[in-house]
Amino acid sequence: MKQFSNRGLMTRLLALAVTATGAVASFYLAMTLSSLRSVSAQVHAQPFYLERTIPTPDRNGNLLPSRKEILARRSDGATARLDSVGPLDSARFLRKLLFLDGSSVTLADSVGSKTTWPQMSELEVAAMKGRLLTRLADCGVRAPYTILGFDTMSGQDVVIVQRIIPGRYRLTRWLAPQLGCEDLSYESEAINADGTFSISAEARVSQLKLGEPEARLFDFGKNFLEMKPSEVQKRFQQEMGLKLTAEQEKQAEIEGQLADMEYQRKRPTQ
Repeated sequence: MKQFSNRGLMTRLLALAVTATGAVASFYLAMTLSSLRSVSAQVHAQPFYLERTIPTPDRNGNLLPSRKEILARRSDGATARLDSVGPLDSARFLRKLLFLDGSSVTLADSVGSKTTWPQMSELEVAAMKGRLLTRLADCGVRAPYTILGFDTMSGQDVVIVQRIIPGRYRLTRWLAPQLGCEDLSYESEAINADGTFSISAEARVSQLKLGEPEARLFDFGKNFLEMKPSEVQKRFQQEMGLKLTAEQEKQAEIEGQLADMEYQRKRPTQ
């Protein structure tokens, strides 16, 4: 039976509201590809809509859906990443929109806010385009990841890769080359002192549809108010009535400060 680690769950949920790149592109899910090359070709991506469900155990140890991640991509390469916050039956969603011109914005629909991030550098845009255009069966994965094998999932070919940091965690990912090497599924396990593993994060495919996603997912929030990440975090906490411990409050404050620094940073274009 799988063991789950649920430490700091509420803090991580709040952190979603302030992170620059969203949960999917967090430390655990950072992509290491060899295809980070300059790409000037016109991008025509495979459009799709993907839902991943993240389960957590209840008091009896039964796994129940607790969070949802949505990834939608248009054929022009524009990408929407949505993360739910709070119980699924009343969840709010944060939307991160990324465009191939290097612009990106995070929108919190329930509080009417948007956070416009610094323009991506030319290297970052080239890396993003290279990832969309790659058709390598192994997604160009290199160290520190190792390839465990190849399989199919939800009708898509996938390469299974894994990374281990001794004494800390083991991360396994199922990447789909035809979908820009996005994660169809992933599993992050903490390595315990006795050498056993406890799952700290797990995502499973709950829906995958090929074709152009709904336009509403890319709504730019024309009348939304521009807010820095820490302010969005506070609005979210108030709107949802979240009660944090002193330790969680401190961690959330740190997350907000770090995100504000990223928000205010000017990136070079060269």
